[in-house]
Amino acid sequence: MGHDHSLGGHAGQHRLADKTLLHFWWPRLRADTREWVASCRECQERAKHLPTRNLQTVPVPPRLWHTLGIDVSGPFPTSRRGNRFVLIVTDHFSKNVETFARPEMTATVVAQILVDEIFCRYRPFEVLLSDRGTNFRSELVSEVLRILKVNHKLTSGYYPQCNGLTEHYNQTWEQGVGKQLKAKNSLYWDLYLQPFNFSYRTTPHAETRLTPFQLTYEYEPTHLLRVEPVSPDARSPPVAYNDYYSVI
Repeated sequence: MGHDHSLGGHAGQHRLADKTLLHFWWPRLRADTREWVASCRECQERAKHLPTRNLQTVPVPPRLWHTLGIDVSGPFPTSRRGNRFVLIVTDHFSKNVETFARPEMTATVVAQILVDEIFCRYRPFEVLLSDRGTNFRSELVSEVLRILKVNHKLTSGYYPQCNGLTEHYNQTWEQGVGKQLKAKNSLYWDLYLQPFNFSYRTTPHAETRLTPFQLTYEYEPTHLLRVEPVSPDARSPPVAYNDYYSVI
């Protein structure tokens, strides 16, 4: 489940070891995870075609959802639900990620996602990094960002790697979901988006050494890898919401 399952996302050896260490420990853990990944046929086949990119990142922003990166991946084979493209949104502070599958990724779709799914759900963001795609440079998106008082920074056409965090997740997502599709029906590729995102969010990031989930929500979720038995008679104590808020 930590690797081959859709919630595992075919993580590489370092990410798999870091994630496993959140729940277990044994003397040869890192060696065993390295051998496991090396024995995964899907991982080895995918690695043969993985291009090497020199990615750059921006300075760490001062808070959550201050600086976001966006990118579009696709077109993919049309799924059963009619989706062909994915919009990837990354938070440069927590390294958290959101992905949205859509049939088309027009300027209208991009603007709607940024407003409804990011701005209204999380918090106002101040900086948006993107490439020079026409859907990102459209008059509609520019006007929406102006109203939201967002500073839109476009990466150079010669150096799109400047949006390094989003580019890196784009590679990671395409590798992970691509591996899943080797043994699955490609018409259902969009069903693996959220399970893969959960795997990514709950794995320690190499830069922060914490999980994106923990940095975003200030706690770790109950994971399927946990094996502690829970007593059927166990009851949570009453919640004092003011005390809880003062702690976080």
